[in-house]
Amino acid sequence: MIEKVKYNYIRFLYFNKHKSQRAIAKEMGIHRATVKRAIKQGR
Repeated sequence: MIEKVKYNYIRFLYFNKHKSQRAIAKEMGIHRATVKRAIKQGR
């Protein structure tokens, strides 16, 4: 499980910087499923 701060950063990169889920996962060193879960969480 990752910290809430990382979830917020993932959402910032995806919605504000328009980075792809794959690019975010690679940059942060986490699994793409984690990125997908973080993006879906706030909706």
